[in-house]
Amino acid sequence: MRRREAPRAHWCALWLAEALRVTRPGGCCLLFTDWRQLPSATDVLQAGAWVWHGVVPWLNLNARPMAGRFANAAEYVVWGSAGGEGDRPRSRNCAGSLHGSGTTGVAAVLEHRRFVGAELLDHFATIAEPGMGAGQEASNTPLHLTALGHSYGSSTTGYALGHDTPVQDAMLFGSPGQGAEHLKVPQGHLFAAQDAGDTLVPNYGDTGALGPSPYFSPDASSYHQMSTDASVTEAGPRSATEGHSGYLDAGSTSMYNMAAITTGHPDLAQYKGTVLAEGPR
Repeated sequence: MRRREAPRAHWCALWLAEALRVTRPGGCCLLFTDWRQLPSATDVLQAGAWVWHGVVPWLNLNARPMAGRFANAAEYVVWGSAGGEGDRPRSRNCAGSLHGSGTTGVAAVLEHRRFVGAELLDHFATIAEPGMGAGQEASNTPLHLTALGHSYGSSTTGYALGHDTPVQDAMLFGSPGQGAEHLKVPQGHLFAAQDAGDTLVPNYGDTGALGPSPYFSPDASSYHQMSTDASVTEAGPRSATEGHSGYLDAGSTSMYNMAAITTGHPDLAQYKGTVLAEGPR
């Protein structure tokens, strides 16, 4: 492994391990790579504790000729599963941790699968939306985009939502501030969650360095405040959130709420105070 690849490989192993934690037994992981990162991709998949099952070539039939050498006519898919013998991916749910221009999302919607993509830069949301929209039209499926942001990531999410984006729902949790002064999200489609034991969330009433608080500032009135307490939901009992890093804990009320919002069922979520009367979209 080249020296400059080592930090990237370590980072990939960390998020792959976290992805494994929230994947159902038998769920699959597919890493798309070219020949340069192929060796390290097979390593990081296993370092993340996935069961490695092999490499699938992705042929490019229109590869550009290379003078004096073979054309780079293929990319590769390194794939594995969360335990078990493994089978080719069959889940209706797909997630992309590096959303980019949205090609994985387009493929998912064309196959009539649910897709969740994560990306650091709002620039990519603008790039990805036309392609995913076209994919939705081709598959006769309505497009609905939800943005989720945690901690300082909620501030960067808010900065992005201060511009025109195709996002219809946004949920900020454990947020030190919403970033932009005003978020361009349809009225009634902003959600916020803050655990009482989350000591990293500042209790301020006005705009701080990271923008208005989704919980304590006057802007908080535009948010539906989500419960983080233990609850009994449509999917069974859910545990309380504990501290700043607990919002994404498996089996928690906050994690259940995120699933309800992103799948278009805000009526099933758990709220502080008034429950939304709006039904599934």
